[in-house]
Amino acid sequence: MAKREPVGIQALRLQIKAVIAKVTGGKLTDGTEEPGGTHVVFTRHGKHIAVLVPMDWYREAAEKMGDPTEY
Repeated sequence: MAKREPVGIQALRLQIKAVIAKVTGGKLTDGTEEPGGTHVVFTRHGKHIAVLVPMDWYREAAEKMGDPTEY
């Protein structure tokens, strides 16, 4: 099961680079390395409104549901 992390919209606006690194992996501005693979759940007023997931995970899920992922 994927790790999930709720993130408020205001936090997203301030830290977009770090949030994307949690999903895709990569270096942060403080020099630390994120492994990636976290599913980030966005919240507004405490309600879940969206999820950012790694593209490989999304493609695999879409294929299992019979949805194309390429245009």
